[in-house]
Amino acid sequence: MPRTVIAVSCAFLLVGTLFVLPTPSLGGDPIMSADEIAYQLAPGKGLAITADQPTSVNLPTVTFEFNSFQLTSHAEMQLDEVGKALNMPAFQNSKFVITGHTDAVGSESYNQRLSQQRAESAVDYLVTRQGLDRGRLSAVGWGESQLLPGVPADSSANRRVEVLNIGKGP
Repeated sequence: MPRTVIAVSCAFLLVGTLFVLPTPSLGGDPIMSADEIAYQLAPGKGLAITADQPTSVNLPTVTFEFNSFQLTSHAEMQLDEVGKALNMPAFQNSKFVITGHTDAVGSESYNQRLSQQRAESAVDYLVTRQGLDRGRLSAVGWGESQLLPGVPADSSANRRVEVLNIGKGP
């Protein structure tokens, strides 16, 4: 018998306080919250590291179908959280590089072009759906040059996006 999975967001009221339970993700990895993303992108992450060092967050939930730069619905849910994080006051003057990655199936030149399209797709989504200023975002494709360690080169896990905080803009 086939199974149907239904994602449900729950809310309840207890003594005048509204509690909202998170919607379960529909993909394999849970959606990272805006607060979790902000923590990863914060300069120094609370450690004794200078703010000049770029920080990044790998987003395994911003994925793409094989041979495509079309965002999946799961990817859009994650980018909504990215947009919330990048719109936080702490990042108001920060600039970010959105990087796209591919698996190692196909030629290097094709994968380079596809990864650039993936990065641009994520940037376009953040600008149009989350209202981010395009001037704060750059799209960079890495092709298959930065495969995940310990992950097979042809794995779909390599088809992902990463956000890099490069610091304050002018």
